[in-house]
Amino acid sequence: MNSPPGGDFAVDLSTEVARRERFDYWQDVICDVFVKLDARRLVAAEEFTGSLSSVRAGAVRVSRMRVSAHEVTRSARAIARSDTHSQLINMPLTGRCDVLMQDGRSAVLNAGDFALSDTSRPYRLRFRESFDMFVLHIPDQLLAGLVPRLPELTATAVRADGFTGSLLRPLLANIHAGAGADGSERALHLGAAAVDLVAASLAELCDQRGVSVARPPMPRSVHLMRAKRLIDQRLRSPDLTPTAIAAGCAISVRYLHALFQDEGTTVSRYVLDRRLALAARDLTDPRLAGHTIAELAARNGFKEAAHFTRTFTKRYGHSPREHRRLPSS
Repeated sequence: MNSPPGGDFAVDLSTEVARRERFDYWQDVICDVFVKLDARRLVAAEEFTGSLSSVRAGAVRVSRMRVSAHEVTRSARAIARSDTHSQLINMPLTGRCDVLMQDGRSAVLNAGDFALSDTSRPYRLRFRESFDMFVLHIPDQLLAGLVPRLPELTATAVRADGFTGSLLRPLLANIHAGAGADGSERALHLGAAAVDLVAASLAELCDQRGVSVARPPMPRSVHLMRAKRLIDQRLRSPDLTPTAIAAGCAISVRYLHALFQDEGTTVSRYVLDRRLALAARDLTDPRLAGHTIAELAARNGFKEAAHFTRTFTKRYGHSPREHRRLPSS
């Protein structure tokens, strides 16, 4: 594999490699991108295929692989030949990780779940069926500095429906889609936010398992993402207030306002912007053509149609009625 380890790249075995050579080439790919691993295919050689793309965001890397059933093992021999180590967060998007084993523990990961593996010690992952998966690569000391007693948390599933864990998948998708790949200040923040989310999720895991650790407060970026997620979930409710948002996130109203002030906006402005964007989409949705503008305003959390019309016109430079005549995308 000729792509530099530090750069962004994509590999597609179905277009780049002859059928008989695909699995051997795949093992070369994962050893270059991840760490030295031994791979064992679980399908016939001529049926094996896969693709992998990887982007960097600050200190971390987000990789996405779509690949046939196989198993990988990080052996003591491979570890002895490695000069660097990292923490890997494995998150299936489709398919299932039948087993992730490390440190005497094993986890089964369904879509959206994730678990930690540490490349400084042996581990094994097995997928009996084709799968699509994100892998977040975090430098060893970066995560260890945020989560004490990290070795006690490997090979332990963080479930997709957890409050903090559920935020990680869309963030990784955003980074992988290119939001973190331009080397900008934004990329640095997105990468740091991913690490913060992992640290917060593992801290919650400590609580669930009754592991007592002295840990730092949850990062501001995690609180902000929680608040934005709650806002999106309740955006259509007219009773969505800063007090309700703060209560739903278990933080003070003052702290909530400070989080959005750091973003250069206010809580009310953010909610209004999101509602207007949602209303603009609804106005050109042919499935909602039978609804009046007043009904669409109420559907998107506006208590008064007149207020909706004024704010919409100010934002878009034309009225909701004129916007409705625009072609739907």
